[in-house]
Parts: sequence; structure tokens; C-alpha cells
Amino acid sequence: VRRLLDTCFGEENFTNEIALGKSNRIKTKGTRFLSWHDTLFFYGKSEKRYFEHIQQERKKKENDTDEWRSIDNDGEVWAKIPLEIVSNLSPENVKYDDEGYPRSRARIIFGEEKLPPSGRRYPAQEAIWEMEKQGSIRINKNGNPQMKKQEFTPLTDNWTDIFGYSSVWNFNTENSESVLDRVIRSSSVDNDVILDFFLGSGTTTAVAQKLGGGWGGGRKWLGIEMGEHFYTVILPRMKKVLAGHQSGISKQTDYKGGGVFKYYALEQYEETLRNVHYQDGEQLEIDSAKSPFEQYVFFGDNKLAHAIQFAKDDTIEINLQDLYPDVDIAETLSNLLGKAIRRLDENQVTFADGTTEKINPKTMTEKEKLHFLSLLKPALWWGEGH
Repeated sequence: VRRLLDTCFGEENFTNEIALGKSNRIKTKGTRFLSWHDTLFFYGKSEKRYFEHIQQERKKKENDTDEWRSIDNDGEVWAKIPLEIVSNLSPENVKYDDEGYPRSRARIIFGEEKLPPSGRRYPAQEAIWEMEKQGSIRINKNGNPQMKKQEFTPLTDNWTDIFGYSSVWNFNTENSESVLDRVIRSSSVDNDVILDFFLGSGTTTAVAQKLGGGWGGGRKWLGIEMGEHFYTVILPRMKKVLAGHQSGISKQTDYKGGGVFKYYALEQYEETLRNVHYQDGEQLEIDSAKSPFEQYVFFGDNKLAHAIQFAKDDTIEINLQDLYPDVDIAETLSNLLGKAIRRLDENQVTFADGTTEKINPKTMTEKEKLHFLSLLKPALWWGEGH
């Protein structure tokens, strides 16, 4: 799997392999070790990818009342040190690398030189200075430096503390909201767009909404699903989310509901083909400005003709219900023009930029009808001008 993903996303963009708890259902039968974890592969679009460390509350051991620990860690290291502390260190504790930079195992802590035990190392001098400012470092009664244990620690690539799957919405491959919560929070910020090409049970969009979607800004989201379960699982779920239904991460994010989303049913490819008008390529005049594919294969889409009638007196009758039942003209124009709707009435729509468009063919002049058809043509006419 990793090799295939490297081919798709680029080996240089690989970031992490994350171990994820698989299930909380314990099975005891079988002739091999139980498969107890799944794997998430984290890729970034570039080296400048966004990444945010997720902080977790430190897990305290039983009877752990001591909030201080030794400052040293495994691994002896001679690290670069600031030039201003060189004169405060013993000569035997200072070395110079090939580029002339001073290196040392020792650090200056509260004005005194301190050397870690053999095989151990101290944090960088700058980190120690910062801890001194914050009051999170001290010298204990034995003369050894200690640092205050952090209340929160960064999340690692070990996510086996949560389970990858859930069964709240009775969907076979339903991901848990806890997983998507970590994925989205670690790789996006407010106003980013979260996209799920295979929406499944709708966990991605539900979590993105609970992380600040809707009226309050935060993450925006797009979900794509072609299965019929969109109507039986995803749509009911997202309606409950907006209504403030408490499930998944609702409590920990203090999500109370609110917001709005729109959903669209895209025309099937077969429906489009049934309305395509074919012509013999030999009868067409060759236009060098157009591709042969456009000229010879799909010459034009006849579907708009189903909704238009031309009378002998050159008047035009338009009935878009012959195209799609319950078609929303205002919403269609909003999408085509890329303009948000400010105000809407029976006959016209006013957009956020102040422009207006007529949407009721029964009240339009012939000139306005032609203009109206020209607006709809890119969406309904496959061929010239699309």
C-alpha cells in the first residue's frame, strides 16, 4: 500500500505512518496473532505543508503526586551552545566543530554550570532559559536540575488509544469521529476546505462541522457520495448534527448545533448521453480553433430544446420543469455565476454584489428570456460555448 501511495502522492511528500486502534471487539479464536491496529498514511502536498501538534493531557500514573522530573534524557550529545555562555563553562566541557562553533554537554542553569550524567543529555540552553522564565525548572536538594512535568504532551504517531471504527450510524465501514477529529485538527486551520471523495457514513463532514463549520466560520467542507445510502445515512446524520444531536465529539468540542449545508444530485452520465445530438463528421465544417473531439463526437446537447418552444410570432415559451422537476433557478444561477444570494422573491434574485437576474420566465420580456437562456446555456448545453 505504501508503495502505491508513494506513486500517487510522491515519496518525498510522505510524512508519517500512524498506528490506529482497530476495534474494541475481542476475539480469541484463530491460528495467528489478532489484527489489532490499522494504519494511516500521512502525506503533505509540499514541504511547506500545514501541521499542528495536537496536545493531550498527560496521563498520570497511579499515586503519582510528584510534579517534577529529572531534566536529562537518554543519549549523550555535544550540542551547539550560545557563544555568550562559553566563558562560563569549564574548558574541558567545550569543543569546537569543523566550522568553529562551540559545542558542549554542559548547560548554565540559574547561573551555574551543570553537567548531565554519563550517557545522558540536557535540553538546549535556549529551552532552559525559557523554563527559567516560566518557573518550570528548579534545583532539587541534591543539587540536580528538575523540570516541571507538562500538563499536556504532544500526540505521537501511536493512536492506538482510540478506535478507528464506530457503529453509531449502523454503517459497515463507519469511521469514528475521534479519528477524523485528529486528522482534521492536525492538518487544517479555520477557513480551510475539507474534502472527502468517498463520504461513506458522513463522518468527515460531521466532524468538520463540529470543528467550527456553518455560521461561525471555521472549517468548510465538501463531501461526495454516489451510493443510495446518502439519503438513508448521510443526509439524516448531517441534519441531526446541525440540530445539535450529541454524539461523537460533540461534547468535547462543545458543539451545540447550527449552520447550513446544501446538497446536489448530479446528472448521471447516461442521462447526458441520451440528450447529446450526434452529427456525421463528414458534414461538419472543420474549425481549426476547436478540438476534433468537440466537433466530431459530442457536437451539442439537445436537452435545452425540451424546455423551449418557439411560436410563429417569434415569442419564446420556457418551462424548465420539463428539464428537471422542482428545479431551483435562483440556486442554479448562484452556482453558475459564483455569486451569493442576498435577496429572493418570486420573479427575481438579487446577489451579494447588488446585481439582479430575472428567474420567472412568465414575467420576462422576449429580450430578457434570451438573456436568461444565455445564462443557463453553460449548465444545460454541452457543446459550443461550454
